[in-house]
Amino acid sequence: MVNSYELPPLPTGSTVWTLATDLRGCRRLPAPIRGRIRRFKASGISITVPRIVSGAALFYARETSMAPDAPAAMHQAWTNLCVTNPRVEAAGGVPRLVIDFVGSNLQRALTEVYGVSVGLAAASMIYGVPLQRWGSLGHERLDYECQAGPHQRIRVEVRGRKNGGGWKRARDEAREKLRATSNVDLKGALLVAVCDTADFGKPNLFFMDPEGSRYGNYGRFEAERLILDHYTDVAWAQGHRRTALLLSQYAGASDSVLEKYLMTGNPDIFTSPSATFDLGGRELLGTYFTDIALPESLSPDGAAVIGTVFDGVTSTVATQLRKGEVLDIEPNAEDEGTHGRRRFVLGSDGRAVVFLRPKRGDSTSDQGDVP
Repeated sequence: MVNSYELPPLPTGSTVWTLATDLRGCRRLPAPIRGRIRRFKASGISITVPRIVSGAALFYARETSMAPDAPAAMHQAWTNLCVTNPRVEAAGGVPRLVIDFVGSNLQRALTEVYGVSVGLAAASMIYGVPLQRWGSLGHERLDYECQAGPHQRIRVEVRGRKNGGGWKRARDEAREKLRATSNVDLKGALLVAVCDTADFGKPNLFFMDPEGSRYGNYGRFEAERLILDHYTDVAWAQGHRRTALLLSQYAGASDSVLEKYLMTGNPDIFTSPSATFDLGGRELLGTYFTDIALPESLSPDGAAVIGTVFDGVTSTVATQLRKGEVLDIEPNAEDEGTHGRRRFVLGSDGRAVVFLRPKRGDSTSDQGDVP
């Protein structure tokens, strides 16, 4: 059965993604999913800029797995994202995400990570499956899979396109790729137009769902492997190489090795965080990235500033991963807001990103919060 998970209403200042669909030939799309699609086509899908950027950083994290210094690589990733000045601009009364494309060598990467962030958030809402249940199927490929129930495997292809360029070709390629995909129950594609202008003039999010095969063959620990794959990215995003490697190894291990971890855990997972952070009584384990040029949309007081990003995960989730209690990780209540010098976004997976501005007189970092 399809999970009943739903994203909560988001704060004001959201971007709205207008949805177009192609459901030709899809006869078995469950009624709850069809209902969400109808609702989102009527209202659009709302996602705030901080949530989009924090998601983009998570998918950028896969690139750091090849870097000798993961924290330094993620610092550069945050720098690259913030220099695009992600912001909300309205066209025809619709608030759109607008970014500045900087450097031809970064355009493809930026289009992909922003596109995946929006596309996977939309997939979570359309299919009713929280973010931590989705795992990537490959380092270079933009398809994701989840197991929504005992007999429901869902796979989505996510593609970002700069200003909607090559939109028809991307749709045709995604359709052919999905038609050739077997051993899944539901399969879809989400195409995202990542734009440097608000005046896009047409829907900037396209969803297609061709017919899936009737029930796939499931591995014994498929859901656990996908969850571990997701938290591998979370660990890379924080620069925690050891934890990322351990989680990645378990995700790809034999059933016997994985079963032993699920039964006994591993005390070395998330045991050496760079720092901790108290987010309204919720302890976060993570890493500070200082001297980041926060644009207005991410700054707590709405003014561009050289500030700090803290990327962490709740201690509850860290403990469950340490104990091997992978399937017991329940969706967190999502939260987002501003408090004093802090702006934060907390995801359903327990990952939180906090944007901090410096104290008065401190022009480089938030020394009041950074140890």
